Amino acid sequence: CNSLRFISICGWHSSTFPFALHLFTNLHSLKLDDCPKVESFPGKGLPSSLSILHIYRCPKLIASREKWGLFQLNSLKELIVSDDFGNIGSFPEESLLPPTLDHLELRYCSKLRIINYRGLLHPKSLQSLHIDGCLCLERLPEEGLPNSLSILSINNCPLLKQLYQKEEGKHWLKICHIPIVRIT
Repeated sequence: CNSLRFISICGWHSSTFPFALHLFTNLHSLKLDDCPKVESFPGKGLPSSLSILHIYRCPKLIASREKWGLFQLNSLKELIVSDDFGNIGSFPEESLLPPTLDHLELRYCSKLRIINYRGLLHPKSLQSLHIDGCLCLERLPEEGLPNSLSILSINNCPLLKQLYQKEEGKHWLKICHIPIVRIT
């Protein structure tokens, strides 16, 4: 267990994992894909060494995201969430993300309407925010995005594209301070 650094679990169709993840004390990266029945992380949650977490097509797990304990993971740098089942209407919750997070990516969150400003206050070093295929996302936070952000990438989000397009968008001035902005 101590030497394992990467775990990828794909197509797991039980409600629980076959092992406790916290036992992998040197786990660096965890990828979960197509685990529709998994409701929570087992036992004592995620290992404190985890720096990369990708969660794709795990609707019950995503629905219980406030119980993940990510805020306590001081090594977590990258979080990618894909929710094509539509559990996320607002993201992230205020106490969800750890202060160490520097890369956040939201993919195909079909019901995502709002990026929660308060949820983005905790990751003090957030450098990149990527939003892809969130067709219902209405706007970025009115209060703005974190000053630490150096990359904002928005792809296939028609409502955002219309509002934040360079120079033409109604809200372009709210993001123009970010060094790298890509909107397609």
